Amino acid sequence: MKEQDLVNHDIIECSDDAVISARNVSKKFSLNLKSTLKYGVADIVKELFFIRKNEASAKLRKDEFWALKDVSFELKRGESVAIIGDNGAGKSTLLKLLYGLIRPDAGEIHIRGSIGAMIELGVGFDPVLSGRENIFLRASLLGLPRDKTTELIEEIVDFAELEQSIDSPMQFYSSGMIARLSFAVSICLKPSIILVDEVLTVGDLDFQRKCINQILKYVSNGGSLILVSHAPSHVQSVCQNCIILENGKIAYQGSALEAINEYLRRSSEKKYNSPSVSKNTIPTDKKPIVIKEVFIKPLKGNKIYTNENVQIIINYQASKDLSDIGFAFMIFSMDDVTCITGGISSKSYKIKQGVGKLSCKIHDFPLMPGDYLLKISIYQSSNYIAYANFGHENPPLRFSVADSELNLSTNSYKILNQLITLNVDWT
Repeated sequence: MKEQDLVNHDIIECSDDAVISARNVSKKFSLNLKSTLKYGVADIVKELFFIRKNEASAKLRKDEFWALKDVSFELKRGESVAIIGDNGAGKSTLLKLLYGLIRPDAGEIHIRGSIGAMIELGVGFDPVLSGRENIFLRASLLGLPRDKTTELIEEIVDFAELEQSIDSPMQFYSSGMIARLSFAVSICLKPSIILVDEVLTVGDLDFQRKCINQILKYVSNGGSLILVSHAPSHVQSVCQNCIILENGKIAYQGSALEAINEYLRRSSEKKYNSPSVSKNTIPTDKKPIVIKEVFIKPLKGNKIYTNENVQIIINYQASKDLSDIGFAFMIFSMDDVTCITGGISSKSYKIKQGVGKLSCKIHDFPLMPGDYLLKISIYQSSNYIAYANFGHENPPLRFSVADSELNLSTNSYKILNQLITLNVDWT
């Protein structure tokens, strides 16, 4: 199989089954166009005169910054790795370096085999050519003979669901059509490695599911994948391992599940430690109730465990006596998107002016070990108009369910990323 070395042709030590090996890869960019042009010309001149990169090239010049710094990892045959991180963390830059669209300023990248990439919509396609002609163009770049491509045309067009428009110029394609064709070409031509950058989110839900199933089949047959995505469901569905990039550096490497939890934890800390978050501490005529504090704790011991009894306590302050009051809690996943479970008071309450407390007990707490977010609402029972919300205008309460004794069952739940468990009698 053809091997490519980027940066130089020195031998890079890597495992025998590694198809990509990156060692201390760094890439810098300039903050303004004038500096970009000047430094670009200078670097081209150095390459023309075969001036090898040295330690000076790893130093920042005026107006430059590191988009990537000292990134090292390996991708093995049959392995799928996700790269996640905030916008601007360097994810797309890394994929462009791996695909050879740009060159690193320091470090080495070693690649074994052919690469198919879905980095940006339309990259590698000529908008004037038809979809069919672009398939042959992309296949030729992968070194696939024309007769072999001809055999695959029907499969590619069928997968992309573009039978009616495959002979139309691609400049008339929608973004979803381009994404479907890009994925179909990359997956059906079966390169050794596939790079995917957020393209899956462009297609509709049915096509996304079809892509995920095809990726799983591709990886199980020995293909290798690097996926950049902000969708935890995509990462967990298709990737075994995951890398978190933060400010151009690797902040964490581990299993996909562990990395997603770590990323959500970091994101939560950044979001909820923000000084700009508003906090209502004094009741007013418009908001006669203010939630002062919220607690969730076990009835026994110091830690919350699955299937144990827990209690939620809400400390409030009211500016006047109120009747017909209801309250509810909602427990969210750490992405603050999925409401896992909750509870609504079954009767109305009267509360008096001043400081008071509401509480509820949860029997056999069903949440699996992990981190969660708790939100509270106090409202008028007759019309569900909220008097006070905790966790919406201010940070929700973050709490953890602890790991009990590790066994085969809990390991299985972790692999599946199961959020709750049920007490079940098997017969």
